[in-house]
Amino acid sequence: MVKALSVRLGHKLGQSLQANNDEIEVYSYAFELLLCGLIEILFLFFFALLFGIFTNTLLVFLAFAGFRIPGGGAHMQTYMHCVIKGLVLQLTFAYLSTFYMPIEVIIALFGLMILLALTTIIFWVPAGTEKNLLINPLIAVNKKWRPLYFYQSG
Repeated sequence: MVKALSVRLGHKLGQSLQANNDEIEVYSYAFELLLCGLIEILFLFFFALLFGIFTNTLLVFLAFAGFRIPGGGAHMQTYMHCVIKGLVLQLTFAYLSTFYMPIEVIIALFGLMILLALTTIIFWVPAGTEKNLLINPLIAVNKKWRPLYFYQSG
């Protein structure tokens, strides 16, 4: 349904801009990304309100965005897997943040988070895509680790 709506919106925009087929495909893909992101955010905040953890979820969402925007995030096999993984992770962290924890536990969880982030980068964050294959392994490694030095140089 989202794909069909995105294609229709892409065609309408392409017609009004007198774009060629390649440009229309790009517009359609952009609409699909925007709509899917909006749907995911709506689900996230719906569940946050349902569980009574809206403020915590908003803070976790902003923290996740700080890493996902420069890094692109891990890619799952299907959109539904991606949505479920993102919702579960963010809602779990938001829920856990409602509890008082000793500093030792917070440090241990922070270390676990770093370990999980590194594992995700190594195994699941792609350096290239099907349409943008990277042949040079140094460029691929550089792109995979960009989220880590993005914050140091910025």
